[in-house]
Amino acid sequence: ATSLHALFKRYQVIRSFPGTDIGRLSSVASALNELRGQMLSVEEVPETVDRISLKMKLIAKQNCLSAASKGCWMVLQHPIVIYDSRARTGLVRAGRLKSSEVNYSAYVNAWREYRSGIEGKLSAAMNWLPMIGIDRQLEFESPPTKETIKNLTSQPWFADRIVDILLFMLGGKDGPEPGWAPSYWLAARLG
Repeated sequence: ATSLHALFKRYQVIRSFPGTDIGRLSSVASALNELRGQMLSVEEVPETVDRISLKMKLIAKQNCLSAASKGCWMVLQHPIVIYDSRARTGLVRAGRLKSSEVNYSAYVNAWREYRSGIEGKLSAAMNWLPMIGIDRQLEFESPPTKETIKNLTSQPWFADRIVDILLFMLGGKDGPEPGWAPSYWLAARLG
């Protein structure tokens, strides 16, 4: 529960769980640990996250969809889609989700449609990253090699997180316009 506490704090979902005792997360940790080693299909993601969300709601006494999706992502990464209310607003602004649609399954479908719509630009951005000398542009204790960066950016979860960040930005009051290329975002953030 200690490492889960640290991760939940980092991902800003600890506020969903009342109290300060780290032990309050032990049943959440147990529920998430049940997922370890599982290989979920894309179709199984909504049911799995909703199930974990219901377990968390018993502890938190409030909707825990964001916390559940982030917890599931911490354990399984791809194909979990992280739910974020600001990213949800981004999907509405991008015309992929109706503002009246509030369930996780609709969010996941809209998120996947959005990702599919930018797939070419996203792939170009992922291919571009190892070539820009990112190791010289960001501070690393031990700078990664171009090969390490290439391996990292070729992982499905990496592209998923870029999509999450794009939608988060699009959902904010100062976000980019719809259709803004991931490579521009990466260039603005990394270059």
